[in-house]
Amino acid sequence: MRLTKPEAEFSLKLGSFERSLKEAFFSVMRRTAREMDASLKNSLSQTGAVVGGKRMSSPAYGAPYKVSGNLLSATGVTYKENANGALIRAGTDISRAPYAPYLEYGTARMKPRPYLLSCGAAYFNRIRAAMRELKGEL
Repeated sequence: MRLTKPEAEFSLKLGSFERSLKEAFFSVMRRTAREMDASLKNSLSQTGAVVGGKRMSSPAYGAPYKVSGNLLSATGVTYKENANGALIRAGTDISRAPYAPYLEYGTARMKPRPYLLSCGAAYFNRIRAAMRELKGEL
C-alpha cells in the first residue's frame, strides 16, 4: 500500500506523540522512585518513645522503629528503565539486616511490621493515578 501525504503526516505526528508520552511515563516513574526512597527512609528513621528507661516497640502493622539504624542503611529503592518499561524495586540487603523478613512478615510470636509492602502499595496506587491522568490527556 502506498501512503498518501495526509497518512504520512499523521504517522509523523503519532511518532512524536508516542515519544512525549514515553518521556512523561519515565518522568513519573523516576519521580516516584525518588519519593518512594525518601518516604521509606523517613518511615525507618522514626524512633520509639522511651518509657521508664525502656524503649517502646513499634506498633503491629506499622513500620518498625529505628533502634541501631542498621535496617535503615540496608534498605533502599532502585530504579531501572529500558525501551520496554521501567522497574522500581524496594528492598533490604538481608546480609546486612538478616532480621528484615521477620519484621516485614512477622513470626509466630510477633505481628508483622511491613515497611516495604506498605510503601510499595501506596506508591503503586500513585503511579496508577498518574497513568490515568496521562491517559486522560490523550
